[in-house]
Amino acid sequence: MKNFKLQAFLMMLISCHVVMPVAWTEQKQNASILISLVAAYYAYNLIPYYADQPAEFYVSHSYPHAQLWYEEMIVKYPQAHLDKKNFLHMRYGISIEKISWGVGGNNIYVSQVDLIYLESVYSKKINGQELSSQELDFLYLTEWALLHEAGHAELNYSLHAAVLALGCFTTLEIIKMVYKESTDDACKKSIESIVATCFADDVIKNYIVSAAMWMRYGAMNCLQGLSLGVLTTLWVRDQEMQADNFANQHAATDCLPIAIRFFEYFADQYQPSIDRIVEELKEDADFMSELAYFDIDIIDLIKSVTYFGKDPMHPSFDYRIQSIRDEIERRLEKGSQV
Repeated sequence: MKNFKLQAFLMMLISCHVVMPVAWTEQKQNASILISLVAAYYAYNLIPYYADQPAEFYVSHSYPHAQLWYEEMIVKYPQAHLDKKNFLHMRYGISIEKISWGVGGNNIYVSQVDLIYLESVYSKKINGQELSSQELDFLYLTEWALLHEAGHAELNYSLHAAVLALGCFTTLEIIKMVYKESTDDACKKSIESIVATCFADDVIKNYIVSAAMWMRYGAMNCLQGLSLGVLTTLWVRDQEMQADNFANQHAATDCLPIAIRFFEYFADQYQPSIDRIVEELKEDADFMSELAYFDIDIIDLIKSVTYFGKDPMHPSFDYRIQSIRDEIERRLEKGSQV
């Protein structure tokens, strides 16, 4: 842990000393300091993922039967390299009740609710007790969820996310800095000429010009933040799709229909509100004619907007359901060719 903190601190210092020498203007210096601070922030946030984990963080510490299930998954899915990953139920800085399925470095985190149920169900299984259909479905779905998170770990999600976010932020900050430097003088002169035609008092003119320039800087910062958010969201959605594909390709065939039912359940929760919006929009003839002109299905449109509004970081339920169905169909075709 101490070694990794030292590495993160050195990363911050290196980033400062690499960027700062070229900061020969105050504006460039401010940008370089900001970039260095962001680099340090991401480096520091990676520390918990790659540091040694306390013994009590491991599932094996408190949930022996759940750990036995995980060991079975290690054997069942060697392509997921689960033996190289930590199966944890606690993480730094987050209360145990708020932990959900996730990944950080080579750590796979499981939610407390699922873990307690998994401990109970797998205990019954290894003791030879008959499992209900609900309990069997839970085990199949948990396998799929585990492989989804393993897919993230295989893609080195945490490190790549930090590098991408820092890279996007740095690029946007440089673009903003260059644009600001190249247009500030002309923009200020233009504002001054407009203000001069309306006000004679120098104090008022200076105040208005300063306020206008600050509003300009604020708009540029908002645009930078929006651009960073869009780029990050698109990348995260792509990573989620790849993790889904990993789970779909490697999960046992029995797991796939259960995963479909899981996503169908959540899709059904949104269906009433989607139907209501669709019916209201169908009354707008102009809007419907525009959709028809561009060959856009109104139901697909409202579904996409609704799902994205609720969870912009994950692909839609329909997409995830269809991707699993495609994998089932692929396996059936492959089986028929054997």
